[in-house]
Amino acid sequence: MFAHVTPTLDANQNIVGFHSNRRKPHAAQIEKIIPLYAALRAEETRHNNRKEGMQRGYDLLTSMLKDKGLDYDEFVFV
Repeated sequence: MFAHVTPTLDANQNIVGFHSNRRKPHAAQIEKIIPLYAALRAEETRHNNRKEGMQRGYDLLTSMLKDKGLDYDEFVFV
């Protein structure tokens, strides 16, 4: 699922809530993400400390994208 979250502001520009729009991704996008998700989960669970695991998963994601010369949106939407 793709989600876009936008803050709701009052007259003084204070955030008073959020609005979220969601949409179903195309099948090709899901197929592209399945192996990536598996690799990230495997990396995260290799670490006993959850915070460390999340950081290492993020590092793996950014490294994979850098190797491909893409940012995340380009990877998902191209």
